[in-house]
Amino acid sequence: MSSLRPSFMGIESMKQTMYAAQKSLDITGNNIANVNTLGYSRQRADQVSISVSASSLYFNTSRALAGQGAATSGITQIRDKLLDKRYRDLNSGTALANIANENLRDIENVLDVFDTTGFYGIYNKFKDILSQFGTDNTDRLELANVTLEYGKQMCQAIKNYDTQIDKIHDQVRLDAETSTDKVNSIFKQIHELNDQIKDAYVTSGDIIVDSTQFTGYKVNSEYGPNELKDQLNALVDELSTFGNVNLTENSDGTFDVEFANHLCVKGDKNYATLQIAYYKDNKDVTADTLKDVDEGGIDPKDCAMKFFFNDGSEMRPTESGIASGAMRGYLDMYNGGGVYASELGNEFDGMSNGVPYYREMINALANTMAEAFNDACVAGDMFSSTDGGEITAANIKVADDWKNDALLITKNADGEVAEGEELSNEYLNKIRAVIDRGLDFSRTTAANATVDQSDMTIDKYVSYWENKLGQDISYTTSVYDTYNSMAFSLSNQRDSIMGVNMDEEGANMMQFQKWYNASARMMTALDEALDKIINGMGLVGR
Repeated sequence: MSSLRPSFMGIESMKQTMYAAQKSLDITGNNIANVNTLGYSRQRADQVSISVSASSLYFNTSRALAGQGAATSGITQIRDKLLDKRYRDLNSGTALANIANENLRDIENVLDVFDTTGFYGIYNKFKDILSQFGTDNTDRLELANVTLEYGKQMCQAIKNYDTQIDKIHDQVRLDAETSTDKVNSIFKQIHELNDQIKDAYVTSGDIIVDSTQFTGYKVNSEYGPNELKDQLNALVDELSTFGNVNLTENSDGTFDVEFANHLCVKGDKNYATLQIAYYKDNKDVTADTLKDVDEGGIDPKDCAMKFFFNDGSEMRPTESGIASGAMRGYLDMYNGGGVYASELGNEFDGMSNGVPYYREMINALANTMAEAFNDACVAGDMFSSTDGGEITAANIKVADDWKNDALLITKNADGEVAEGEELSNEYLNKIRAVIDRGLDFSRTTAANATVDQSDMTIDKYVSYWENKLGQDISYTTSVYDTYNSMAFSLSNQRDSIMGVNMDEEGANMMQFQKWYNASARMMTALDEALDKIINGMGLVGR
């Protein structure tokens, strides 16, 4: 009987081989079915030769027992962890540059100073009408009224800038709050998936008991619940748009997730939550007091935005904290005072030029221009604030002195027109001189400014901020294009590995089908051989 064993073993071998071929066909069909499934990783049935150990040949196969066929050791995902890491890093950088670029372009739309309806167009008309004054001009009162009207329009244009910039600031805040909720949702989903992945490994039995410590087990991470892993990887990809992320696999099959260099998901044990907070003068501002200034609360634009994890640690905008991603972009845009950071009380000095930076540039225009014209007008103030405080873009207005007397700009300190009814150019020329005079727009930050703003005309200062904004947009656009191009290229590389290729799957399908057919034909041949042995041998001489 022992001589017949290899024949029966051959049939068993072909049966196992047909099972393996069928499983490969099943996985091929599954790949084809999921060709358009978002986040799906191509799967492969790993085949191994069935090995039988003989007592005299440790981990070897005796010649008599050789040839027992193939078996499917498991179903693996075709992914490259290094490409995943690089893609997520680039995706995070792309998101950061995109947030900065979008908000700067919104600011550019607001501060389109060369628009005839914007400040610069009105200011040019203001200059032209001033130049038309003369001692013998019979229309001086009409010209004075027109000048006064342009003064009102300049104030309104500056206030409109401030209002629109406030809206951009508020939108950044709302986007940050929405993104915080989304990040917390992703943390929770990853935690729940970890729990399912761990259970799936235990249920399938694809685990190895830790015989050295007897404290647990480890899994065969090459296999396992691939669909759950796909969902988790898709969530980590999405999380990378909000900040720098790192994924680590544990011995029990679960994953730890670091976000902004903070451990936010610890396997199936716990997960962190992110909280957004606002500070003024380094003091907490509650939701009850963070209101529109008209309601008696604290104006959000006067606050700094911060993020905290539920363990109390702060997610700081540094290389060792939140280094990239949308959340870093929100911090930069909401808190970024640039060279004005110290003046604004922002502890993150040197951050990018965000919304506060450009608001302060408009404030510098309003304050410096108003003070310069007020100093030149000896008969009274041309500009003032609506609240009696320091003149800013939010509160600048035409002063009552000028509003009630359009000819104020032509009068002496006693409020009289020189030489009786004749108009003197002496006091008007002082006001005209402001147009060509170098003014100090640097306020308290001249030492930190990359460009000296202490000796600029109003025209030059307006051109300066337009050029500065253009440079910032050009830089963020360049960074975004670079990151986006690299991320797109890397995404294609990643898809070429983990994505389903219909031509390749079609070739595999034909290969596995031929494998299956050949195995079936081999089984038929073995059956015929057995039939010959059983029914055809030993008949001679009967």
